[in-house]
Amino acid sequence: MNSPLEEEIPLSLWRAALERVSGARAVADWLERRRPVWSRVMLLAVGKAALAMAGGAVAVLGERVVGGLVITKAGHGVLPTGSPLTLREAGHPVPDAGSLAAGADLRQRLALLPRNVHPLLLLSGGSSSLMECLPDGVSLDHLARVNRWLLGSGLDIHAMNRVRKGLSLVKGGRLAGLLHGREATVLILSDVRGDDPAVIGSGPLTPDPGGPLPALPDWILDLLARAPPPPPPDHPAFAALSIHLVATLGDALEAARRRALDWGLPVRVMPDFLDGEAAVRGRELGRAVAAGPPGVTLWGGETTVRLPAAPG
Repeated sequence: MNSPLEEEIPLSLWRAALERVSGARAVADWLERRRPVWSRVMLLAVGKAALAMAGGAVAVLGERVVGGLVITKAGHGVLPTGSPLTLREAGHPVPDAGSLAAGADLRQRLALLPRNVHPLLLLSGGSSSLMECLPDGVSLDHLARVNRWLLGSGLDIHAMNRVRKGLSLVKGGRLAGLLHGREATVLILSDVRGDDPAVIGSGPLTPDPGGPLPALPDWILDLLARAPPPPPPDHPAFAALSIHLVATLGDALEAARRRALDWGLPVRVMPDFLDGEAAVRGRELGRAVAAGPPGVTLWGGETTVRLPAAPG
């Protein structure tokens, strides 16, 4: 491979990482390796990468996909002409009426799913906001207020999704209950530390491991008390689910590392997940690069931003 210009290196490494974890590529690669024998498939995709993941599935499964639903953020693309799928757009990062309509549509499709159709569920980041069904006593205004508070709280995604699970009839494994113990396949594009399916999209198809809540204002605690508990880990709905991670942060870092090695560049992949306050971590990374050895240094993770009381 020809040596790149110095200014081309960061963007090229970034592109290599993104190409490796592309929703379309990740799903298509998994299906091509496994060669499932399903004759009829209902495709249900949720998240910011839902359209890409659905496209990868249709590219491999073709006419075996007899219908389905794609739930994604407004403006994230359109379905091709003649697609057997239905597209619903919803709010992100703050849920809106479209999020509730999408959640209701998905629940209904699962409830009416014919026995001879295999459900293939595709999940990616953003699902927490894009699909929702609320318990009695919790309104859309409540939900939007909670999410705005969370987004400015400085909490990491694990803590945020602990709260979101408590305000939902689809998160925390609740969606799995609508499958009534039938076999289903779940392919997940991870966007969280540790790649835990119980955290990605607030775990709609994964048992809630529980754990303490972060410090919360009283008005959020009052809302959390109105939701029914999630299904326990030994609920029969989980036994028939086949859950697979098709792309992770580690995959993206490895792709960037290989690109750097192809050019003969020395490369270090830092083992620790990059988190913390974005402004603080940015300064730390700048100093680390300036003081470090020549070559490429790769970090992966997700920083947070704590907003002031009146952010403008």
